[in-house]
Amino acid sequence: MKTRQFTLKLATVAAVVSASMIPLRAASSDTQDLNFTINEVIEFDALEAAVGLTIAAFDNSGNGNFNQTGHYKLQCNANSARKVTVALDSAMPAHTSLDISMVAPVGAAHVGPIAGLGTMATDLLTGINKVNVISSDINYTFRATVLAATGNFTRTVTFSVVP
Repeated sequence: MKTRQFTLKLATVAAVVSASMIPLRAASSDTQDLNFTINEVIEFDALEAAVGLTIAAFDNSGNGNFNQTGHYKLQCNANSARKVTVALDSAMPAHTSLDISMVAPVGAAHVGPIAGLGTMATDLLTGINKVNVISSDINYTFRATVLAATGNFTRTVTFSVVP
């Protein structure tokens, strides 16, 4: 039995000496560059397809007003300030007018309300920087006098986000 113990001990010493003679290898590593892009996103959406404005009565002066609210969504990550302009596709009928205003996102300025919106693009919001507005108000006031023609009319309001 002593012989076996001695042999076992000798074998263990031989294994340790053999392992220490194996050269150590250096660790291996490498790097990889990641190239990424964040595109400029500027998106404006009027959330309702149409907003109804109806004059159903006139005051003693022969004027009628109707207020209505629509909503918009605005996402903008531009590096420089943007503004929202607004215009009609064609002039309002005689003896009518359309006023518009919008609730400005945080950090932006509301220029309006714009009285008598027309076909020329007019600034409505300015100073828009990096915003994410899910739903905010667009306020319309439709005005008409008793001299306005009766009937159904359609005008398209164009909102543009520009530098």
